[in-house]
Amino acid sequence: MTEALKNDLPINSSVAIIGTRNTIKRSLYLKKLIGSDNICRISQKACPLFVPLVEEGVWEGTLAETIVRYYLRGIKRFAPDYLILGCTHYPFLLKPIKTYLGEDVKVVDPAEYVAREFKAWIENQQNDVDSTVVFYVTGEVVSFTESLKMMGFDNAKIDSVKHVDISSLEEALWQTR
Repeated sequence: MTEALKNDLPINSSVAIIGTRNTIKRSLYLKKLIGSDNICRISQKACPLFVPLVEEGVWEGTLAETIVRYYLRGIKRFAPDYLILGCTHYPFLLKPIKTYLGEDVKVVDPAEYVAREFKAWIENQQNDVDSTVVFYVTGEVVSFTESLKMMGFDNAKIDSVKHVDISSLEEALWQTR
């Protein structure tokens, strides 16, 4: 995703990244984007209240707008050309984010890049193969399932939602290195 994004950005672009505390602490996007010839400035900001806000179904309105303003005040002063949504919850807050930052800031949802790559992969697969979709979440399974329902997914499509303990996963990854 970040390689495709780096290639899509015009020269001298400024980029802001918002994410969970963990994503920002680890600088996951920042590390991938630093050194790009197209990017002249990068900023990042943790927005920890965005996740519970989305999980409560508060995507618009006064509360959402207030929390977006609270976290993105510095980002607005930074005046980026692009804002990367570094968490799968954040696109739910797209309306208040765009309203606050204005039309000049192009919002990048990494899921769109992933979806494009997945679509290309699917198109290269055999059509006669049965497939199953399993959602792996680090948050609450019930909340994620409810969010899927609010987005219009029916129960047949969301039978396989599994919780993943990210700390155990990280530990396992480090042990394999």
